[in-house]
Amino acid sequence: MSNQKRPVSICFPARKGGVGKTTLTINMAAFLANDGNRVLVVGADDQQDAADLWLASSDSYDAENHKSFAGVLKGEYPPEEAVYTTAPLRKVEYKKNLLGHVSRKWLGSQTYTFDIMPAGEELFSAVDASNERLLYDRFDNGFSQKYDYILFDIPTAWYDTTTLVYMYVMYAFIPLTDNASYKSSIMTMNEITSVQAMGYPIKCLGFIINMADGRDGSLGQYLAGSFREAYGDYVLPHTIRFSKTVWNASAFSIPLASYNKAPVLDDMYEVYRDICERIEEDRKENS
Repeated sequence: MSNQKRPVSICFPARKGGVGKTTLTINMAAFLANDGNRVLVVGADDQQDAADLWLASSDSYDAENHKSFAGVLKGEYPPEEAVYTTAPLRKVEYKKNLLGHVSRKWLGSQTYTFDIMPAGEELFSAVDASNERLLYDRFDNGFSQKYDYILFDIPTAWYDTTTLVYMYVMYAFIPLTDNASYKSSIMTMNEITSVQAMGYPIKCLGFIINMADGRDGSLGQYLAGSFREAYGDYVLPHTIRFSKTVWNASAFSIPLASYNKAPVLDDMYEVYRDICERIEEDRKENS
């Protein structure tokens, strides 16, 4: 492992599709950047490259001709050359009001951005599976220290790329959407445990109930209850309701942190704060 100070690194793994891994990754990155952090999102899934959507309005990104995470892993160029910056996004000050809801204030003309490293084509064939230190070698040579947080958008299947990310990241938060997610969560926890047994620092700090039915809250409450029976306090206290607002925002390449006010924004912000609190607690315990 590198002795240099490393940024906080996070992933949202699941062995079930459609649980919102990419959406969580981008929105958590945006909230972190809105709070003044230097943030990088690494696309580690070439089947759904986050860059194609979230860099659509950025002048720095050409969807047909760009460098990528795949090229970095192959050693074709340094990681600095595969980083693209989002278009400026409106900066917001978030606060909880007396009713416990999230209030916000636009901060005039202030903006924020964050960086994305596209996945690239043929990513899964770019990995040298025999080199467990590949990500350390590529990132921890001065590059990663430019950031406070690095978030990896990983695939559903367990590829060699997934293993390399598990070996590199510090924290995992597993999204759950329905009862079918239970099997997925067990598989994911087993994978994380196997990597921990090899001496790598990854920790699962919680489960996120994502895209729960927001019409009457009954499904979300049921899922929260059933998952807490299985996992106890590992389940984050706040639930993200299902909302078309999430998809509408992404269609315009605008994370919820800077999008129109909607109930799901409260949920996403609360989960963001839950994640930050758990990371801060863990780092204090191990400082």
